Amino acid sequence: MAKHLRLTCPNTRRYALLRTLRQGGAPPALVTITLNGEPYQVDGPVSVSTLLASLAIDSRRVAVEHNQVVVRRALFDSTIVGEGDAVEIVNFVGGGAPAGSAASPLKIPIPCPPLIPSSLQAGRSRRG
Repeated sequence: MAKHLRLTCPNTRRYALLRTLRQGGAPPALVTITLNGEPYQVDGPVSVSTLLASLAIDSRRVAVEHNQVVVRRALFDSTIVGEGDAVEIVNFVGGGAPAGSAASPLKIPIPCPPLIPSSLQAGRSRRG
């Protein structure tokens, strides 16, 4: 049985569009969506996965809301974004407020094991 290998690159959609136009087909219709509060045009209805790929966004590091409903990562391929839809993409970023600011993070003490075993600590205290 022959196995097929499919290669993808960021320009895959552009190449597919050029191939369609060369073969006499019509270009896909542009649809306007609201992306993070701003109007944005995409080539026809697309899946959330395709939208993220076209924006060069790693789908593992974001949360997506489609029409005010949070989309589970497992449904990115099957959730279709069409004309007039609203999409919010939130990227996870590390960091926090500087120390001493009003929004400084809550400091929780974490118990750490001693660096020197207790049997050696007892021996040192007798010598010193």
